[in-house]
Amino acid sequence: MGPEYWRFYFHDIFIPQINALRSSLVERTLPSFDKLDEEANRIASDEYERLGSMPADEDSMTDMADLAEAAQEKAINYYIMMFQMKQGLVGLFAVGLYHLFEQQLFNFYNIAFRDRNDGLIIGSDGWKELKSKIQAEIIDLDVFEPYIKLELLRLICNVIKHAEGKAADKLKKLKPEYFMPGKYDINLYVPDDVVIPAELPLAGNDLTIPVDDFTQYCEDVKSFWEMLGEEMLKS
Repeated sequence: MGPEYWRFYFHDIFIPQINALRSSLVERTLPSFDKLDEEANRIASDEYERLGSMPADEDSMTDMADLAEAAQEKAINYYIMMFQMKQGLVGLFAVGLYHLFEQQLFNFYNIAFRDRNDGLIIGSDGWKELKSKIQAEIIDLDVFEPYIKLELLRLICNVIKHAEGKAADKLKKLKPEYFMPGKYDINLYVPDDVVIPAELPLAGNDLTIPVDDFTQYCEDVKSFWEMLGEEMLKS
């Protein structure tokens, strides 16, 4: 299997997988959140009607303003929760994107160097071996620009999975805006210039990955495979 084979393999197998992942989020999943305003208004209306229809005690007086406030509070809580779930889904897809990239890299490694590894298949615990083999045969990934660009995606993946820690500290320095209170974040009392801790990123709290950034990370992974294919032609 020569360089031309792998160049087409990357183009015809790996890159379409990245495109499908991006499309699944941007074109299929996120549009289901487009009508949160309407859903929240409907919840407020239904809750107001439900509360108003409940039988009252003889000694109690129903304040319709209080009922309206309670109904509105339920709608707001729903809106915030679903907005955070939307943000959480972007994060989950970012995690999926990075792990898909890792699996693609090991898939390439296990096929391309199978004969030289006595047919052994390695998993994620063989990362050093993989990088060493690619360095010897193609290029040093640590100085390969398309690979270096994916460091941000790796940090995002670790923060979303593990919350606070070393990865979060590094990401806050590189992308502090990801940790700023969002417009619909429950931490609205936090000043705009304060970076908040990443405590519940899987729930869509504390870490916001813009959809445009996720799309760019998809392009970065695709660029990695395109450029690696070019490097293989040179080697």
